[in-house]
Amino acid sequence: YFAIRAFNVEIASIKDGGAIKKSTQSGSNIASNLRMQWWRDVISDIYTHPSDKKKEEETLVKSSSNSTEYISQSIAASRKQNPIVRSLQSAIHSSNLTKRFLDRMMEAREEDLDVKQMKSMEDLVQYGEDTTSSFLYLSLECAGIRDSNA
Repeated sequence: YFAIRAFNVEIASIKDGGAIKKSTQSGSNIASNLRMQWWRDVISDIYTHPSDKKKEEETLVKSSSNSTEYISQSIAASRKQNPIVRSLQSAIHSSNLTKRFLDRMMEAREEDLDVKQMKSMEDLVQYGEDTTSSFLYLSLECAGIRDSNA
């Protein structure tokens, strides 16, 4: 449960950008998009089967230069050392969490990077469904509840 909360806070705070936020013409900045992509890759890696992951790494090593290999290893190391990633990975595997709910949360947060204000009430309701409802569904799954009527 706490891993899901931490993940939700982490992706929600990407829009704020902290000290790295810059005003740009397009709205969101490159750093925010990179952070969101980093989380997408993390979730994808967690759900990837270990045998597939090994094959991808072997292919990367065979077809890459030394600098690409170093960057790939650095990114992989950053994922392994992140406490939220480790907690989330444990929660996903122990509770068999549904990947689609995590994807919905990330998609909604990513679309929200460029939004200053929702255009309609329907847009706001959909945003709430994709973020908060997905979080609540995942919380129920952590508690072992998978009944759609719950």
